[in-house]
Amino acid sequence: MSNFYIDRYGRIIRDNIPVNNSSRPTNSRPYNPPPVTRNDPQMPPVLFYLLTLGISAIAAWLLSAFVGVNVFSSSKGGISGFFNTIGPYLIFLGGITGSLWYNISRSDENNIKEIFLSIVSGIAGCVIFGIGAFLLSIIVQIIIVLIVIAIAISFFGG
Repeated sequence: MSNFYIDRYGRIIRDNIPVNNSSRPTNSRPYNPPPVTRNDPQMPPVLFYLLTLGISAIAAWLLSAFVGVNVFSSSKGGISGFFNTIGPYLIFLGGITGSLWYNISRSDENNIKEIFLSIVSGIAGCVIFGIGAFLLSIIVQIIIVLIVIAIAISFFGG
């Protein structure tokens, strides 16, 4: 049988330790895992979060300012104009979300490698949110065209 416990990062850890399941009481103490010791210096978590989110925000701002404005040109009106207006903001939000997702769910240590991967996750979030907003604007335009065609066919068809 296995024992499960939750470490300080919220992950479930399984130890393959034989567990005595007999009905008679035992005098053995429960297994307590030894504390994890690290030899590498780490920065405080608050500084890590501020640094990674700040750098990711700058990268997201640059991507939304230079790439997002070119992909989402705001010369159109209507529903595509709406997506063209919010597109750069969604790209910025994607950068912050990607970095925050990595920091919360994947980051175990606060070192240079984790900072780099957090920034890369922020850039990936920008790309994912940008592509999603672009595809959503195309899908909404197609649905509107199909609705207009259906109304025209029903009007002229009787």
